[in-house]
Amino acid sequence: MRPLAEVLYSLEPGQVLSGQMHLAQGLLRLWVHRREEGFDLYVIHLSEPGASSRPLHNAVGRDLVSATEVLEVLHYLETVYPVRASELFALPVVLQQATPELEHLIQRQALSSQMGTEGAARVIQLPGVRQEWAGEGDDEVASLVVTETDP
Repeated sequence: MRPLAEVLYSLEPGQVLSGQMHLAQGLLRLWVHRREEGFDLYVIHLSEPGASSRPLHNAVGRDLVSATEVLEVLHYLETVYPVRASELFALPVVLQQATPELEHLIQRQALSSQMGTEGAARVIQLPGVRQEWAGEGDDEVASLVVTETDP
């Protein structure tokens, strides 16, 4: 296993890196899927038995253009989760092929964690991060969807 920030730059289309980290309020799971054009980021916060009853946050960032922009989004996540960006960058990750089964598993976990969402998701605009569909004259703004779930 190697650190996320190191593996991210060597990620090839059709590969997924995944890692997890124990937090005071549960388990943080993270996946980065490298597609032909761009990256998708999924972060899911799972509660552990007996953990705090505070709402948990899940985040999805799609269509990010570069590995650098994935790191910029991860840097922002320190405002959502009780974790420093440097800890996320150093997170040990596993590299695997993006099989249909793995993609389905990630989508199912991301969707099932959002099914428990009480209110609407927050869409956070991240200045300086481009999405693949942005044209040359478009503002460099990507969005990160953050939801709260009851543990």
